[in-house]
Amino acid sequence: MPKNSKQSPWPGFAMAIAILLTVSLSYVMNRPPAVVPVQAPEEVFSAQRAAWHLEQIANERNPIGSPANERVRRYIFEQLELLGAAPQLQIQEVFDPVGQRAATLGNVLARIPGTGGGQAILIMGHYDTVADAYGASDNGSAVVTMLELIRMLGHHPPLSNDLVFFFPDGEEVGLLGARAFLADHPWATDVDLVINLEARGTKGQSILFETGSGNLETIRAYSRAVPFPTGNSLAVEVYNRMPTSTDFTVFRAAGYQGLNFAYIDNGFDYHTGGDNIENTDLRSIQHHGEHVAALILSLGNDGADRVSEQDAVYFNTLGYGFVYYPYGRVAATSLLVALLTLALTGLGIFRKKIDPLKLLCALASFGILLLLLYAGSGATGRILQNNFPGGDFRLLEYNHRGILLGLVLLSWGFSTIYFRLLTRGIRAREAFALPAAVLALLVWSGQFHWLMVMAGLGVWAWLWLAHRKPSATWELTSGAIMAWVGLMIFSSFSVKGASFLFTWPLLFSLLPMGVAMLARGKMEDGLPMGILLLVSAIPLLSWFAILLYLFHVAMGLQAMAITITAAGLATGLLIPHSGIMTRQRPWLIPGLLMGGGLVFFLTATLVTGYDQRHRKENNIMYVSSDITGETYWISLDSEVDEWTEQFLGTEPDTIDLGAFFPLSTRKVLARQTSTPAIPPPSVRVLSDRVEQGRRELSLEVVPRKEASRLVFYFDSGEGQTGLQIGDLKRHVLRPRPGSGRAVLTYFAPPEAGITLNISTGEGQPVGFWYTVHDDTGVPAFAGHKERPPHMMRKGDQSVISGYVLFEQSPTPNVPPR
Repeated sequence: MPKNSKQSPWPGFAMAIAILLTVSLSYVMNRPPAVVPVQAPEEVFSAQRAAWHLEQIANERNPIGSPANERVRRYIFEQLELLGAAPQLQIQEVFDPVGQRAATLGNVLARIPGTGGGQAILIMGHYDTVADAYGASDNGSAVVTMLELIRMLGHHPPLSNDLVFFFPDGEEVGLLGARAFLADHPWATDVDLVINLEARGTKGQSILFETGSGNLETIRAYSRAVPFPTGNSLAVEVYNRMPTSTDFTVFRAAGYQGLNFAYIDNGFDYHTGGDNIENTDLRSIQHHGEHVAALILSLGNDGADRVSEQDAVYFNTLGYGFVYYPYGRVAATSLLVALLTLALTGLGIFRKKIDPLKLLCALASFGILLLLLYAGSGATGRILQNNFPGGDFRLLEYNHRGILLGLVLLSWGFSTIYFRLLTRGIRAREAFALPAAVLALLVWSGQFHWLMVMAGLGVWAWLWLAHRKPSATWELTSGAIMAWVGLMIFSSFSVKGASFLFTWPLLFSLLPMGVAMLARGKMEDGLPMGILLLVSAIPLLSWFAILLYLFHVAMGLQAMAITITAAGLATGLLIPHSGIMTRQRPWLIPGLLMGGGLVFFLTATLVTGYDQRHRKENNIMYVSSDITGETYWISLDSEVDEWTEQFLGTEPDTIDLGAFFPLSTRKVLARQTSTPAIPPPSVRVLSDRVEQGRRELSLEVVPRKEASRLVFYFDSGEGQTGLQIGDLKRHVLRPRPGSGRAVLTYFAPPEAGITLNISTGEGQPVGFWYTVHDDTGVPAFAGHKERPPHMMRKGDQSVISGYVLFEQSPTPNVPPR
């Protein structure tokens, strides 16, 4: 009987349970703080006090230009007056030439004077919502936080620096309120630091995810001012590569230093009807408030210069533990860790504990593991897309935590089996089974290609030829560590803000490797090594796990393959731990992990349906053509459901959406109706003349009262087309690539209409399509039944489209249209 057969399997169970508990503890330690009740002292920020305002501003949708938007603006103004903050309104027309967007909007501002020289800290949070959301989190949470902060400050001594509280309008339509403030408000030049509050979900920690360039001094001030700082520079690297923006984006581009905070959990509620008061976690608002309160009470009396030539790497350690250091130390730190790794590897080779050839084989085989995990998880996601009933993935988004947990456990169990086979010596059928299982998933997902078969055969051949004989645990570990060293070096020069994620877990993982290389004989056995392995893995298990979860929340299920591959990367530093888990009854723990993962995955994907908390999105639009006179009900959904059936019938037609939206090539469900057409806008020529070889056409466009936005699709014609809106600066319109048309969107047009001054070549015709949108929903005369409680709107609107052409010759007396 083999010597180890009588050994207990409990050390393996203890290691697996300890790893799971450490990861779980990292989530527990990364929660927002408890809500401070209304009975708290007046000088303390209380989310419960702030929530009273939320009831007033988030009980209906308030997109820019809507009556609700005006009501919220008026409420903020009145509350500021009651707080003695002397508010101002900035009502202004603004045009963004980059996005070719314009609006008439209303910013609200208040300034609390300090006792110093007038330099100001600006605290900012927009109050407009998208058309589908109530905006309790995005961004009512910021508005109520700021109102509660102003109340709280009334119970503190005056600060040295001024405080400017800025409530922008138009953030959701292109950051237009922030652009208007920077372009035209005199206070903009006084601002020394910007603090912005946002939400991309309805719960979670308030995380510092963006700063201005050269943020070292700002991060230093933040870490000293806030008792429990929360954030990491990895989020900055990810966010900067995403096509998203906030009001802070405008300030950052203008060279301002600042801090941008957001909470992101329950991201499935973002920009939907799920962003409401009931779903918003007051703990997140409490965290917002505690962050900003600590910052302004500290920095409000700080006259230090926060300009720096360096950025900072920063991250949380355990819970609210916080570390930062300048970018200038990244390369040197990485070099030292790399040299230490090479020294320990060389020592292992010298002591014949590591075979150089097997180390290289282990490095390649670890890369194969990551490739298998990426392909397998990607194929699993494709299988879900292909087979999920109705192609409606909203239910999967609601159950994303179960899907993530299931796939992580499956990948951990798969990796543990993989490492076990390599340490024992892999047989031909086992080497074949690993890529064959992934290949089967690829075939099932519809991604079969003969090159995949060739790659699978190559993987099988490599695993069998390279690992027919057993490999030592530290040989496999050293191969994975070399992969980590490569990623550390790459990140240290390309994405420095993410470098900590590789540097510090790797450094701690070298501790048990160093002990094993220095000790006489083998050190895999024994309680001391087990404890050392677990302690050295704490940075990996606590930091890597929570950051992977936040990455998953931010990027969604579509990035699941990347998330699972990163989880597989983490298992490379847990190879010695896997050895303990599989030393006795080697398939038991991996089998339990994979079985548990399968249960979580199936439970999350085989869901029963929608409910009042997790609602189904659907869409209906009422569209009219001023050209044909036809009116339709249309839907952007893939199929009719129990609610849209009342508009579309059970067997709707399919029409080309381009008949109403000139740049669209999409086919949509539709049903023609005989109900009244939507009135078109009035387009009146104010003047049409030739000046200096250019045709100058001035138009007055007056939409119907309910218009939320006007969209103009200008024919490009020959030469450049200049556009001036009202008295704003003239800009050249840029055609969209491949369309030949330049698109201008005007949000919240005033009832009196807008003036368009169009400049084109002499003798050139001026023509444009237009669409006029009412984003409040379908017309009142539709007489439709309301959505059931388990449904919510997604893009409901009423639209009139048409075409206007002004011939080549200027005609001074064109009658109104």
